[in-house]
Amino acid sequence: MPRKNKLPLGPGINRREFIQGTLVASAMAGSVPSWADIPPYPPAKTGLRGAHPGSFEVAHGLAREGVKWPVPEASTDAPYDLVVVGAGISGLATAWFYQAKYGRDKRILILDNHDDFGGHAKRNEFNAGGKTLLGYGGSQSIDSPASYSDAAKRLLLALGIKTERFYDYYDKDYFTKRQLKAGLFLNSAHFGSSHLISDDQIYNWRTGTDPAKITDQYLNQFPLSDHEKQKLKVLLTGNTDWLPGKTDAQKLSYLRTVSYSHCLTEHLQMPAKVLDLVQERLDGWWGLGTDAISALEAWRNGLPGMAALNLPEPELEHGNEPYIFHFPDGNASIARLLVRQLIPGIAPGNSMEDVVSAAFDYGKLDTENQAVRIRLNATAVNAENGAQGTRVVYVKDGKSHKVHARHCVLACYNAIIPHLCPTLPPAQKAKLKEQVKVPMAYVNVALNNWRAFHKAGVSEFNCPRAFYTWVSMDFPVTMGGYQYPQSADEPVVLHLPYYPKQLGTGLTAKEQYRLGRYRLLGLSFADFEREAVNQLNEALGPFGFNADKDIAGITVNRWPHGYAYEYVDLFDPDYAPGQAPHELARKPFGNIHIGNSDSEAFAYVDGAIDAAWRVIQEM
Repeated sequence: MPRKNKLPLGPGINRREFIQGTLVASAMAGSVPSWADIPPYPPAKTGLRGAHPGSFEVAHGLAREGVKWPVPEASTDAPYDLVVVGAGISGLATAWFYQAKYGRDKRILILDNHDDFGGHAKRNEFNAGGKTLLGYGGSQSIDSPASYSDAAKRLLLALGIKTERFYDYYDKDYFTKRQLKAGLFLNSAHFGSSHLISDDQIYNWRTGTDPAKITDQYLNQFPLSDHEKQKLKVLLTGNTDWLPGKTDAQKLSYLRTVSYSHCLTEHLQMPAKVLDLVQERLDGWWGLGTDAISALEAWRNGLPGMAALNLPEPELEHGNEPYIFHFPDGNASIARLLVRQLIPGIAPGNSMEDVVSAAFDYGKLDTENQAVRIRLNATAVNAENGAQGTRVVYVKDGKSHKVHARHCVLACYNAIIPHLCPTLPPAQKAKLKEQVKVPMAYVNVALNNWRAFHKAGVSEFNCPRAFYTWVSMDFPVTMGGYQYPQSADEPVVLHLPYYPKQLGTGLTAKEQYRLGRYRLLGLSFADFEREAVNQLNEALGPFGFNADKDIAGITVNRWPHGYAYEYVDLFDPDYAPGQAPHELARKPFGNIHIGNSDSEAFAYVDGAIDAAWRVIQEM
């Protein structure tokens, strides 16, 4: 998802790293073999992935029920130099930085509760029409790499990632050349009748809104009353300052204290149906509706109605690079590059291109004759300081195991750390519990063809008040033996994000995230599948889509603990340097260090890398 606060919208200005309705699936050239036949191979698994069954039960028992696992008398392995809990990008980068500082011979064990490495950087594979398709199941792109820290830049270069090459690999004109636009789908259940509008001028994150297109003919496509249509026109084209008499500073101060939805209803008198068209437009950033997002954030992101305030353009925090730095499997390629360097021989190749198609031998992740071992399906349940540095207890295959290491880095979620380290100071435990992750699901749907999209004239469409708030085709990236489909007759992957929001409840962000997590865990694969089939059939059926014939596979990447918590204007104050909850929560505890995206309060890949660099410097 492109980063927050990169505005104003305009051609070439894109955003955030995890989502906003753009996907990452590429059709592999037919001559490239599928690796699904090499067991075990988690990326090829479909169905319920992400926090898959078997990955969270031990942790839930520890945190929710206080289950205590025995500490074995004997250690499972000889002592390590470092044990890392979590094989996401922060954990893998920690191992990489550790070896870079102390030597490639240092023994490192990386534990992870999932059946695959990468954490949120999840690779999804499909087979459709005889071709292998790739999609991202979490972390999506390298966003604004010029703004990365020196440490993050050095790591990318050391992995062989040369971001300038994406200017060739990403076809920025692909959809324009085919006259495919960002659309807007209004479902019959909420709006009374189904409408797929092929040109979304309400909030087009790629090109911005063109006021000249907001004509009566355009507005008549909406199933709204005449009054609602005119109010929508005012929202999109009006230039009357609705905070008259206030200075710019006063306006900005006020906008931080009220929600965007409040401003639309109280200052602009927008009807509920008009509010429906915009109130979920930032859920890909925050997992919230605009009733819980400040009007200041709406201004930063260029939402309708904010330009009328005549405020200066927001400063671009992270530069103005295009949102193109994307591997066909998202940031899973970064995780794969890290693993390929940490464990020589696990996969062939030596470039950012060949890692896309490199076959990884999962049987080599955890063998005795290598310095770095990655132990999957292993859930840490205790980490304590001891005479040998640190002692870590983990559960694998229903049994507890013990290992010792000079150092331990917790690259897992902050919320579980108070349960892993019961002797932490109470104040630090409280701060750790304040980091509540954003729940979400990234659903990838492999299609045998995308003729219906071509006929409808859309490559993606926003879906207000629907189960999935966005449906989009894959990024047009060709690299490393993968060829993005050149014809609508070829297979492609769609991305459908789901955010369990609590619209209109008045709850804080953290309250919504906690409730949303339980709602998410209550949904089965069949629930996600049914909603995807129904939504795609309703939106694209008039253009020839038939789910029974056109869908080749579905993978649900469920993340009850998704984005790292980033401070929300309406609910969080401005903290003094060093006094923010995430900063107080990450203090080293003896030889135990905390390095994850939560510890940076930043849901981007460079945040994970920066956390890894920081903990190595702490040592």
